[in-house]
Amino acid sequence: MLSKHLLAIAVLLAASTAARADSILLGTNMSSTQSGPSLCPSFSDCQIIAQQFTLTSAATIDQIDVTMQSVIFDGITLPSGGFGLSLVSQLGDVADDNIGSAVLTSASPTLYTFSDLDLQLAAGTYYLEASGNVSWLHSSASDTADGNFGSAWMCDPTISCGSEFWQQVGGTFSTQIDGTAITPEPSTFALLSLGIAGLTGVVRSRVVRP
Repeated sequence: MLSKHLLAIAVLLAASTAARADSILLGTNMSSTQSGPSLCPSFSDCQIIAQQFTLTSAATIDQIDVTMQSVIFDGITLPSGGFGLSLVSQLGDVADDNIGSAVLTSASPTLYTFSDLDLQLAAGTYYLEASGNVSWLHSSASDTADGNFGSAWMCDPTISCGSEFWQQVGGTFSTQIDGTAITPEPSTFALLSLGIAGLTGVVRSRVVRP
């Protein structure tokens, strides 16, 4: 009889953290963008740009979207270039994960999708970094239950991109992060508590009986 109770508790424990369906964990308004800081606004003054974001619970990231366009410098659209996207846990660190790279093929705002990712992230703060020769557009964002976007940052790698050289810039870079958040469900905790209480009662009754 006791083994059946233990089996029931094991099932409850296995279900104590439920993974929700794949969804947009964090996102800006990707259909409404405006100019943001550029990567390489001149040929000798490149920049690295980073968007801070915080996850409130562990998650698996499977897709990241960003909106880029050609650099406009002194009213002149520079030739299209390429960029790389990476993920770091601290500004100035070596990339924890290289998301991918792309070549800009249009002077107009263009949505780039990096899919088939498998980034296992714990709850915490991270930075999505872009480096290359494009402009990362801005768009409005709102907090979600899964997290929020923080500050946007930029630095000049021709000088240094150590943690002390980053500068905060206004706005939020046009970004959408898709994945599956792993969160404990309150109802599961309630069932788990009832199961543990039931097991405790069974153990006590066996101890009391002669």
